[in-house]
Amino acid sequence: MNGITDRAGERLKKVLEETGAPAEKAVRYQITNDGAELKIDVKDPLDLTFEFGDRTVLIVDSDTAESVAGRKLDYNEGSFSLA
Repeated sequence: MNGITDRAGERLKKVLEETGAPAEKAVRYQITNDGAELKIDVKDPLDLTFEFGDRTVLIVDSDTAESVAGRKLDYNEGSFSLA
């Protein structure tokens, strides 16, 4: 993964604020057997991080980042997708 769009960053930050997630947590994007999963989680030292404004909003493990290399996380019409 090589980044996030402004729309995705805004939505991720809003989700973190609405859930009251502390600063050390962000939304984790992870590929699973059932597809992609988004959940609030604590950053691992080996994770890639993506910032929006003054906060880390997205964390991605190295295996997931490799499998979606060259793509950006986007948010449009109520859902996230890779562009």
